[in-house]
Amino acid sequence: MSQRKTSVADRHRFVDLKLKGHSLREVAEQTGWSFYCVRHWWRRYRDGGRDALDPPDRRKQRGGHMSTFPGVVRFACLRIKKEHPKWGAEVARLRVAERLDLPEADLPCVSTIEKYWAQYRGRLYKRRRKRSPSQTPGPKPEEPHERWQADFKVKMEVDGLGQTDVFNIRDDASPVKIGSFVYPTNEWDDRTIQDALRSAFTHWGLCDRLQTDKETRLVNTSSDEPFPSRFTLWLTGLGIIHELARSAQENGCAERFNRTWYDRVVAGRTFQDYDELQGTSDLELAWINQKLPSRGRACDSRSPLEAYPQAKQARRPYTPERELEIFSMDRAYEFLAGQHWWRKVSQVGQFSINGQRCGIGTAYAGQDVRVSFDPDTIEFVVGDAHGEEIKRFEPQGLTVEEITGLKSDRSSR
Repeated sequence: MSQRKTSVADRHRFVDLKLKGHSLREVAEQTGWSFYCVRHWWRRYRDGGRDALDPPDRRKQRGGHMSTFPGVVRFACLRIKKEHPKWGAEVARLRVAERLDLPEADLPCVSTIEKYWAQYRGRLYKRRRKRSPSQTPGPKPEEPHERWQADFKVKMEVDGLGQTDVFNIRDDASPVKIGSFVYPTNEWDDRTIQDALRSAFTHWGLCDRLQTDKETRLVNTSSDEPFPSRFTLWLTGLGIIHELARSAQENGCAERFNRTWYDRVVAGRTFQDYDELQGTSDLELAWINQKLPSRGRACDSRSPLEAYPQAKQARRPYTPERELEIFSMDRAYEFLAGQHWWRKVSQVGQFSINGQRCGIGTAYAGQDVRVSFDPDTIEFVVGDAHGEEIKRFEPQGLTVEEITGLKSDRSSR
């Protein structure tokens, strides 16, 4: 059975997370590697420093794995894996012997075939994707508006309108429903959700934390170590922590709200247009919050706002007109400064971060580089696996206007 092999970037990430105070089991769970693999490389680092994370491979043959075997054998090993991706090297080796009518002694051993396949795994079979790093949910909130949960219910059939998506937001410390925003299916993006949240912020004030799932229109998932999305940076600039639920259960309040919303607003009704559906939703949510006896936490058959009158008070007031006063690029810069991202350099000496192509020269082709952010100079800093700085780049798109979508007369900081 073919085994995955850690890259230099993987090994440095193990060490970085361990040095931040995570246990070896936590590092293994977060990165998707086994505990024993993480422990092995941590011990290598402990005994030999970061140089020990990139040891020379003395076993690798000068011409590559299987270079001493005829081309027809190499081709047959690749072809049979392509045709039968679930077959292991032991099975494939026997089948190649039958297909080419060769004695087994004339074929490479099982481990050599596995290593040969590993050179082509991107074209032979899909590599198992490691978990994306996330903004881990914080402690359970105790007061209204400490944390909101948000979730999408998509492709609902609504009489008169067809397939419809709804963005539902619910308070996590009380049964208060923050808002619901409806759209034709797939006719929304992060800018649309920014406007929905602006409406919620205007009514309730800014929350401290917003928890969502990993909806790809709000969260970057384009690599193993994705750069924060424009949506996350917008929340950060407003002083809101964007937390990512690791499961549907962690976002349970919003998930249950999806069912409540459909039953109260959509079921049994026909709508002429989306303005009518939005208006009906707004009225129904106001009635639920103000009038409907709740079975929620400590409500004692009172409505949510009767049981939690403090929810009527904004923790941090907001108006759209004041957003550019509230928003701070320095918050976003400090958020980025606390992270780094490993990237593999292409054969033409380039890598990509935040959609930006950066060139550092073909001398680094095939290597893993570490990208960090300098908040003082507002630059990406590229370093090699040993921490030596290679080059700096001015970032694209990290401005108030690009992140908020609003015209700003002040500086980008």
